[in-house]
Amino acid sequence: HLREESTKETEDLKSFCKNYNIKLNVLEVNEYKSKSNLEEQCREIRYHYFESIYQGFDALLVAHNQDDNIETYLLQKKRGGIVEHFGLNEHTVIFNMKVIRPLLNFSKQSLLDFCDANKVPYSIDKTNLQDGFERNKIRHSVVEKLSDDERIEMVKEIEQSNNQFNDLRKRIS
Repeated sequence: HLREESTKETEDLKSFCKNYNIKLNVLEVNEYKSKSNLEEQCREIRYHYFESIYQGFDALLVAHNQDDNIETYLLQKKRGGIVEHFGLNEHTVIFNMKVIRPLLNFSKQSLLDFCDANKVPYSIDKTNLQDGFERNKIRHSVVEKLSDDERIEMVKEIEQSNNQFNDLRKRIS
């Protein structure tokens, strides 16, 4: 309930799932610890909720895409800290759940085009259109302006960085 339109988006999703006989679980969150680091707080709430309903599943599939991967990588580079993986890992474990990101090879625009062509409804979080978060600044000033060839090169750079890091790990372990 951080955004005014979230209630309508939830109702639209419930209607879509009902029409296609898809089971839907919804978590209502009305209170947050603080407004500082809200993105991280929401991520933690989300994954703890997934953890509470995960029993009996082989994996949790999340819809991070190529844009998210590049944004994460550029954010990591800008911050200059030590990371376990550059960009987003396609297969990882979060709160003892196997998490798979099957859409990392697809740009956000290609996914939106697919949804439009196949009449799959979706919502756009308007806060992602603002530059209030560093990730959004990177999205608007860099990622959205990349050509297809530049995207390919960026994904290769991420892969090479991970390969170099993994080689280093092997040598020191």
